[in-house]
Amino acid sequence: MTATLYGGDQENRLKQEMLLGIGGLRMLKLLGEEPTLFHLNEGHAAFVNLERIYQTMQEKHVNMSVAIELVRSSSLYTTHTPVPAGHDSFYEDLMRIYFATYPDRFNISWETFMGFGRQRDDCTNDKFSMSILACHFSQEVNGVSRIHGRVSQDMFANLYEGRFAAESHIGYVTNGVHYPTWAHKRWQALHRQVFGSAFLQDQSNPAYWQKQRHLESQTRTS
Repeated sequence: MTATLYGGDQENRLKQEMLLGIGGLRMLKLLGEEPTLFHLNEGHAAFVNLERIYQTMQEKHVNMSVAIELVRSSSLYTTHTPVPAGHDSFYEDLMRIYFATYPDRFNISWETFMGFGRQRDDCTNDKFSMSILACHFSQEVNGVSRIHGRVSQDMFANLYEGRFAAESHIGYVTNGVHYPTWAHKRWQALHRQVFGSAFLQDQSNPAYWQKQRHLESQTRTS
């Protein structure tokens, strides 16, 4: 299951994401780690919140509604994919094979459980979406650029009835890169020449990026 990141059928993909989310949380427990905040970097790890809800119910002796609020308040979801086809989702028949006992754990119906991964509980023909699961149980949701944040607001607008897409809480961060391995050696040499030797230790300084814009304009006109 873990030999390759992508490839295989939908059942293998579901197993991988169970291992990542559910197995990952159990591994942290065994290691004695107690995170106070969980960041779901894409929907692949969203099953972690199901496991967190169950463990919270058991450890704190609270009902599912209280456990959901506790889990949601400490969860952040970052979505990277700007098209619906890029978000993992699974047919109900496949979900039944691996999650048939989960409604009993939460003392809910199967339909309510499937609703965790659907836009609405009554969308019975929808597949179980990992991204929707992540949205339902995360206090904060963000895209990875300003444009992608707006795209994500539109993509998940149906989850937040009564609001225009732009009114949703979905925000954005701007992705960074690892400069030494991302930028071409020639560009790095030019940057050292234009920016000076202190640049690498002070990359967040806006003054350097003003010089970058000037450098780009020179490059286009040369």
